[in-house]
Amino acid sequence: MYEVVRVADTVTVRDLLLDETLTLLSDMVGGTLKPGQVVCARALPVGDGLQFVGALVVVKPDDVDDLIELLDGEPSAVDVVEFFSPPNG
Repeated sequence: MYEVVRVADTVTVRDLLLDETLTLLSDMVGGTLKPGQVVCARALPVGDGLQFVGALVVVKPDDVDDLIELLDGEPSAVDVVEFFSPPNG
């Protein structure tokens, strides 16, 4: 889970679980991200840099702490999908 810090030629994000700063290539999502947003995504090496790959989900501000707690517990993929799924009923 990453907080977007800066969007320019590259995207600077802060890993909220590891408290590390990463610089990503902005080719895929740079134009859609805004500083301050929190996203659940996977950053992987692509060519000479890092890039978000796969699904990218914007996390609502009210859900950030709950998602950090969930991710700290090493959830299954199903647990993460359920977190983002709308309530039944």
